[in-house]
Amino acid sequence: MQYQKINSSGSKICLDCNGWHIWTNTQGRLIANGPDESNRLLDFASPDEGITWFYMTGRKELARIINAAKHGRLA
Repeated sequence: MQYQKINSSGSKICLDCNGWHIWTNTQGRLIANGPDESNRLLDFASPDEGITWFYMTGRKELARIINAAKHGRLA
């Protein structure tokens, strides 16, 4: 799985991965824009809620990348 970290420091997440663009806004919500029409502009109350959704919908690798970005562990 290819990903590109755009900017991730502390709780701020902004990355591109396999057609997904995922970021946190200034209110701490996780926004995800997916590669197809059914996944456009998903809005989650928190990064944890988004990570859970990605994991539960079978996108486990993406959930792990978001979690790593949340904790500032992406190189």
